[in-house]
Amino acid sequence: LKNDNMASLAMSNNLSSELKWCVTGTPMNTTVKDLKNQMEFLGVERKHTGVMFRRFVEICSEKRRLATGDLDLFQEKNRRCRVGEFLTIFRSIVMRHTMGQKYASTGLRLMKLPEKKDKTVRIAFSKEELEQYKIIENAAKCCYESSRRSSN
Repeated sequence: LKNDNMASLAMSNNLSSELKWCVTGTPMNTTVKDLKNQMEFLGVERKHTGVMFRRFVEICSEKRRLATGDLDLFQEKNRRCRVGEFLTIFRSIVMRHTMGQKYASTGLRLMKLPEKKDKTVRIAFSKEELEQYKIIENAAKCCYESSRRSSN
């Protein structure tokens, strides 16, 4: 959902559902704009996300202007108020947890991932499938060896 031009964004936004969750380990890969598409997927109205994220980009721009002295203190106070507005809206939509987070009352971890389980499934190939598999396997081995040689 990161890129506005991706077909996956259009498809995900067209999913019809009463409830949607967006679970990610890295909600922002590069900029706060990465969050905009996630909000739209969740069903936060496009007009609201557009306004909210445009406002946040303006706030960031004003912060840079303050650092260079191009913004006065009244404008800085106004900018801080808008940061508060953005965070209020954003926190009403987003739930953020970390792996180490614990319940205050019990001290137990809030999130616990299940143990990793490895399972090997053997597949019987037909003669044609086995031939095709060996071609792909040999190509992958050659690519790996070539890469390994070039890194040494």
